[in-house]
Amino acid sequence: MTLLAVLVVLTGLLIGAAGYATTPVVLIAGALIGAWLAVFAARERAARRRHR
Repeated sequence: MTLLAVLVVLTGLLIGAAGYATTPVVLIAGALIGAWLAVFAARERAARRRHR
């Protein structure tokens, strides 16, 4: 849960920085965050299936 709170704060910082950064930088950062969240979700789903 703490990790998710940190991610929300970092996302807020990225959104604030998006006004100053170039479009390709923002798109790359968004893609990296999205990929990391997808990996995190897949690992969580696999962990839940193992515990059942």
